[in-house]
Amino acid sequence: MEKLRGCVIRNCKIYKCQGGGIMISCHGDVRLYRNDIHECGYGIRCIQFSRVAVWWNLIHHCRTSGIFMRLFSYGVIAGNDIYANGEAGLDIRKQADPIIQNNHIHHGKRSGIVVLGGGKGTICDNDIYVNKEAGIYILYKGCPIVSHNRISNGKAAGIAVNEHGKGTITDNMVTNNQWGGIDIRNGGNPIIKDNWICNGASDGVVIGQGALGRMENNVIHGNFGHGVWIMSTSKPLIHGNQISNNNDAGIAFVAYRENAGHHGNMEAAGNHGNEVEVSEEEEELDKIPSVKVATVEYNSIYHNAGNGICIKGSDLIKIEANAIHGNCGTGLVVDQQPTATVINNSITCNAGSGVAITENSSIDLHGNGIYDNSKHGVVTRGSGRVVCNDIIGNQMAGIQLGRGTTKGFQVLKNRVYSVNDYSISLLSFSHGVVEDNILFSGNYTHQYLHSNSQCVARNNQVIQCEHANYSDTTGDEISSSDTSLDESKKPLPVSHLSPWKLENPPPRPHVTSPKTLPTAPSKHVTTSTRVRNPKSGTSQQGRDRKSVV
Repeated sequence: MEKLRGCVIRNCKIYKCQGGGIMISCHGDVRLYRNDIHECGYGIRCIQFSRVAVWWNLIHHCRTSGIFMRLFSYGVIAGNDIYANGEAGLDIRKQADPIIQNNHIHHGKRSGIVVLGGGKGTICDNDIYVNKEAGIYILYKGCPIVSHNRISNGKAAGIAVNEHGKGTITDNMVTNNQWGGIDIRNGGNPIIKDNWICNGASDGVVIGQGALGRMENNVIHGNFGHGVWIMSTSKPLIHGNQISNNNDAGIAFVAYRENAGHHGNMEAAGNHGNEVEVSEEEEELDKIPSVKVATVEYNSIYHNAGNGICIKGSDLIKIEANAIHGNCGTGLVVDQQPTATVINNSITCNAGSGVAITENSSIDLHGNGIYDNSKHGVVTRGSGRVVCNDIIGNQMAGIQLGRGTTKGFQVLKNRVYSVNDYSISLLSFSHGVVEDNILFSGNYTHQYLHSNSQCVARNNQVIQCEHANYSDTTGDEISSSDTSLDESKKPLPVSHLSPWKLENPPPRPHVTSPKTLPTAPSKHVTTSTRVRNPKSGTSQQGRDRKSVV
């Protein structure tokens, strides 16, 4: 802005104008310093390639927006106090590209900043608070850079991205907003990275109605609803986030028909006009490949008051390489017909079961470590398969197949050990094939395999742990009518077994919740991982290692 040599307006009081306070157009160059502009139709309007420096002004109580930027206008808007305006504090559209920095934008009758209709801009290091609608609202191909802002105490979402809005949203503190932290809908496709999204009165992040986007390395903590709430037809990538201490599930997928209440559309979506001009930068963002299914990967999801992840949607979903730890409900609940693919996760120390599959639901559960949960390791009444998992130390049955489990359900090549119950429990009228598993019989008062079902169990290897009594166990291959055990199917004593372990065993995380929020987002959760032995020590010890989840 050192090249700006035009008009200077400073130390003026401009108020009660029927039209606007200041209008700049047609390549105009203007510097505005320390003015008080109030009770006008609008505060400042910049259009048609105008260049402005707007510094240290008071802009308040205007009937519409405090500052309008249009038609390739640009400049620096810094150090201003913009408040109590009838519409947005700042309204940016039609290829306007200002730098908005170090302002206080608050108590607006609508949003703090609106970017739409091909508007851009760099919005950084502002305090945006107590606005009636979203603190920052991006829609209709708006594409700003939003970084290092403090967005708090709004009456709606902290940041809303709607109607194919885009942008890059990084390193912001989004706290104590009424509708939660970030709301993405109707084709919104932002990049959301390294933000604190905390202590909202609703969900931390809402993603719905065909929304896309990438969420990476955010801290989503202490929100009153879910950490992340995702509607069917949405296909976001949720990668590397800390999602903890929220008042409901860490992540919840829901069917579109369940969209109600405070999850309704943003009130302002239809009122800003659809003015769309696509820039070269937006075209480059369009080239970023999007995921084909909703994907949740490499997140640490812990200490939430509900389930770790709850899937009740109607789309294909992929859950991979997450640490789901110490939640107050079940680690993972699947309650939908399209198959949920769940691979290489560590699901530990949850107050309910590790994984629960409801009737008429489908899962592909492969290569997971499911440890030390307070109920079952895996409990199912649905369809799909459970293959090559490490299911150890859960308080109730390692795997329980209940009424409603389909004939095609497969339980293959798992290692299973239960503390106080059967390794595998096959209940009445359950179906499926249980084959080639390694089952540890650790309590001599219980059978290692219980069956009163129509399942087929075959070729399972039985390992008798300390204090196990062979005469107290049943056979390796059991049907509802045959519980005998011949000499060829005796459990092998520990000394006769060669060491066995999963290929690439999943980690056992140790994660703790921060007692207080730090001043900047934490980038990673470091976890100490180890594959633990059952009590007998018969499985091969995994090596200690450090990993970043």
